[in-house]
Amino acid sequence: MTNGNRTYHVELAELLHRQGVDTIFGLIGDGNLFFVDHFRSLAGSRYVGAVHEASAVMMAAGYAAVMNRVGVATVTHGPGLSNALTPLIECAKSSIPMVLIAGDTAQKDRFSPQKIAQRPLIVATGAGFEQARSPETLESDLYTAFRRAWSEKRPIVLNIPIEHTWAQVEPSASPQPIPLVVPSMPPDPEALDAALGIIMSVKRPIILAGKGALDAREPLVELAATIGAPLATTAQAKDLFVGEPADLGIFGSLSTVAAQQIISESDCIISFGASLNPRTTDDGGLLDGKALVQCDVDVAAIANFCAPNATILGDAALTATALTQWLRAAECEPTRFNGPRTTERLVHPEPAGTAVRSGTVDVQTALRHLDEILPEDRTVVVDVGRFALYALRVMHAPDARSWMWAGAGFAAIGVGMGAAVGTAAARPDRPTVLVAGDGGFMLGGLNEFTTAVRHGLDVICVICNDGSYGAEHIQFTGRDLDPSISLFEWPDLAGMADALGGAGVRVTNQKELSALKAFIDERTGPILIDLRLDPERVTSSE
Repeated sequence: MTNGNRTYHVELAELLHRQGVDTIFGLIGDGNLFFVDHFRSLAGSRYVGAVHEASAVMMAAGYAAVMNRVGVATVTHGPGLSNALTPLIECAKSSIPMVLIAGDTAQKDRFSPQKIAQRPLIVATGAGFEQARSPETLESDLYTAFRRAWSEKRPIVLNIPIEHTWAQVEPSASPQPIPLVVPSMPPDPEALDAALGIIMSVKRPIILAGKGALDAREPLVELAATIGAPLATTAQAKDLFVGEPADLGIFGSLSTVAAQQIISESDCIISFGASLNPRTTDDGGLLDGKALVQCDVDVAAIANFCAPNATILGDAALTATALTQWLRAAECEPTRFNGPRTTERLVHPEPAGTAVRSGTVDVQTALRHLDEILPEDRTVVVDVGRFALYALRVMHAPDARSWMWAGAGFAAIGVGMGAAVGTAAARPDRPTVLVAGDGGFMLGGLNEFTTAVRHGLDVICVICNDGSYGAEHIQFTGRDLDPSISLFEWPDLAGMADALGGAGVRVTNQKELSALKAFIDERTGPILIDLRLDPERVTSSE
């Protein structure tokens, strides 16, 4: 170095560190190894190395979800980046803010076997692309990538040509702060007036919160008390209202039986930060005959799937507070739809599980038991699969920021373990509970179990093992066809967990299920609970 300059890769690591980035997830290659090496040498910085690039992206997604900040991941060029495409699609669809620092092959190296056109590849996923323009624009390029990730709520790939790595740059004397706050948008008074007219005329309203309302819990609870409304959430905002007596849980096709009955009796849905997609509205059926008030800060989300009777473009918390103030000023009487008749129905448990063949346990019974015996202070990550329909109903987290349905945006199985490693790294003070299917775990979980072991992370893997790819099994059996190609004889998952440096246990009957608490309480590292299930008794409709 000369004249006090630094190399590009050193300045990149230093800028990230000075801006408060404490954890980077990734897999190194010649496009990113030097900046990662310097970053991990900085005080308070941590690099979590994944086994696969797809998992690295999901680790950053898990971190972002739990910490409510931009996650950071890194991969190398060519196949390193192409391996990350599925989780980039997932994170784009699920509105997860992330910066993925990707290497790119040298511009002059026309015949590199790893050379691909990286921009169109990324744009096709729904993620954003930010080209590192020159060594001199490093700080500006990095700032722009973070600003876009947070404001656009999606992954932004910062694409850095490999020739930048050893270029000399002048260190930043006072780097720009990475923006993590977007100004809140107050609601329009005329829109509030239209919504108030509807709210004051109905008798059985329900307040529905989506992912866009995660920071509006208290104002929404206050509004619900003012108008006498039960509370509900989308799947992505699950457990936002945990502890509230009139919490219906998930609104939609994943609702409990009691919640479905109460929703059917309602005459108005007041939605905050929810897209109201077909899964939330059960293809629109749950909105039939009901007035709909939709509030969202994203204009593209309003009236995207259904036609509301009144719309409010604005921040969920500010809107809920404004509505409450106007309703109290008007001396609005609460409807009592959230009263004893509703709350008494919610305390009754879901129907008991069904009988199963010898050597297996009932999935609903097993997950409900685990919900009771697992540490109460926990993060819960659920992968995609038919088992998730049970997990979403009977398992809970302390709050909405402690919950993640990984893969739901793209309906992609096998990404849950990566997310679980990310949440465990973000919150090392408590365990992360992963609920996954056997197919998803073998696809993308087993390899990253070793990552949890290497980094000493407190991850409890609950594998709903019916020896099949469940959705495909249903397709075959539903048409009286042979489902054998959807069935698998996996190796002993519990034994593999032991071999990989963790601990595993197989659960095949009620006695073994009842003995799980001691196994969980005595854990010293990552553990795996292999729930053996009957594929004929795990459905997608119960």
